Amino acid sequence: LDYFDLYLIHFPVAWKHTGLDKPSWGASELGSTPLIDTWRAMEALVDKGKCRSIGVSNYPLLLIHDLVAQARVPVSCNQIEVHAYYARESLVNYCLSRDICVTAHTPLGGGVVNNQTWDTPIPLKDPVIVRIAAAH
Repeated sequence: LDYFDLYLIHFPVAWKHTGLDKPSWGASELGSTPLIDTWRAMEALVDKGKCRSIGVSNYPLLLIHDLVAQARVPVSCNQIEVHAYYARESLVNYCLSRDICVTAHTPLGGGVVNNQTWDTPIPLKDPVIVRIAAAH
């Protein structure tokens, strides 16, 4: 692979790298690399033409603000959980006010899996959402 159109920091926590041949999900250790160092490495990829845009995923308001204040290359995207039951208006408005694209993950609220795991409502079974969907 020679080029990324968009490259994201998936989660704002540093994990110790265990290698691709022995993933450590579930038994992971925290790493010691500051998040800004990871961002700086991604900025270098933009400088080298290896990446057009860089962004983050799962960054809450305080962390995205901290990053915006330190970033040389603008943050292009924050991929966050957003759906009918979790609008996150202050975070979305902050991002949009700084030209940071907001991409929703779990836009349908996680459906049955989240319902079974955390007893959350299922948006696609909400009568209001069903009526809105039927109208469009």
